[in-house]
Amino acid sequence: MASTFYKKDGAQPWLWEMMANPTFDGMSRQFKDAFLQVNTNTNALHRMYERDVARMQAFPEISEELMKTIKTPAFIITGDADVVTPEHTVQMYRVLPHARIAVFPCGHGDYIGEITTPRDTTLITATVSMIEKFLSEPMSEEN
Repeated sequence: MASTFYKKDGAQPWLWEMMANPTFDGMSRQFKDAFLQVNTNTNALHRMYERDVARMQAFPEISEELMKTIKTPAFIITGDADVVTPEHTVQMYRVLPHARIAVFPCGHGDYIGEITTPRDTTLITATVSMIEKFLSEPMSEEN
């Protein structure tokens, strides 16, 4: 689970301020270009943008009771200067019964090489290594 939240207050307040009045022009050029490399239809790009905005504006919070029913091991990763607050990341870690957590010293997606961020290969390599370790760990019988 990368840079994610289950309650609105888990995100930085500026995210919801931005989502109140988003514009297509405000969407990063890198995202637009990457989409158009896969699908050259600009109308499809606009529809994807509109769906994403609508999904975020109607963000449904998930109750802690429902979160606690997740029995699958989860590796929660985020940056300390991410869209998600570090406090919320720790809260999610405490709610999920079989979670591991890593908080990296960086911003949103920097730890995995998100398309709009500078590439820090040392950080990306460390993140990939931690993900591979998590995925290779045997599940306990209670999972």
